[in-house]
Amino acid sequence: MNPAQIDLSKATFSDEIQGEAISYFERLFTNTNPLPVSDFIKQMITFRDSTSTKDRVTAEVFGGFIKEGVVEYLHFAAVLRRVTDAVQAKVGTNLFTFGIIALQACKEVLHRYPKVCTTISSNRSFSKFPAELRSYVNAGCNGELADELLL
Repeated sequence: MNPAQIDLSKATFSDEIQGEAISYFERLFTNTNPLPVSDFIKQMITFRDSTSTKDRVTAEVFGGFIKEGVVEYLHFAAVLRRVTDAVQAKVGTNLFTFGIIALQACKEVLHRYPKVCTTISSNRSFSKFPAELRSYVNAGCNGELADELLL
């Protein structure tokens, strides 16, 4: 599937997939035998090269981590790095699609990270990004919100 054609605004996931995503977060935040964030991130990384629904959820989780600031410091940097590395993959690959989905999930906060946006926009495949996502990244290069959010 062409990443420019991905529209997650109408995406729905089965109860099984939603339950699995919720279980990851419950395991992260439980007081008894919690799943270390680093282990969770490693587990999510193993999914990123697949096209299954679970992997789309994983990409959205990565984007959600960025958007919501769920992880901090080194873990946050690792999540950002995985996403920026993914969009540098060959266009049309599962890894590239993973990066696009993750960025779409956090596009509203990209303006907080001008250096990341500049890195992303200098990517040779940036012109292949969905138009709306390109506008968020371009605005983010200047630390600004995309026009869509200012209306």
